[in-house]
This record gives sequence, structure tokens and C-alpha cells, in this order.
Amino acid sequence: MTIREANIQDIAGMSVVRLAVKENILNNPALVTDQDYIDYLTTYGKGWVCEVDGTIVGFAIVGLQQRNIWAVVCAS
Repeated sequence: MTIREANIQDIAGMSVVRLAVKENILNNPALVTDQDYIDYLTTYGKGWVCEVDGTIVGFAIVGLQQRNIWAVVCAS
């Protein structure tokens, strides 16, 4: 398992994990766009991904400006 800082190239993998969760299900995927990820990773805050064998299995993103946790998601 590897935990590292998230980057823009990780958005597709993070989206796969986000849509696969069984708790706190995102009923409308259009509500969280790629631009939302980009904004949080480049302007508002910072993120980290957890990888197993090169596959993203979880991630966390914080909004430093908003002082919030935007996402903590882990595949089951």
C-alpha cells in the first residue's frame, strides 16, 4: 500500500472509487465534476491517494481555504 499526494492525473481513478462506494452513495455523479476535483487539488486544498498495486483504492481531499474535508473515500 502506498499513500502519496494526489495530482490531476489521478482524477479518473478517484472517480472510479467514489462511484463504487456502498456508503454515502453519490446518487447523481454529475454533482461532482472533474473541475471540482481540479479546483480542490490545485486551488482550494490538497489531496492524497492510497494505491495498492498501482490502483487507487482510496483518497482524501481537504479544502484548506474552506477549512473542510471535501472527501474521504475508500473502496470496500
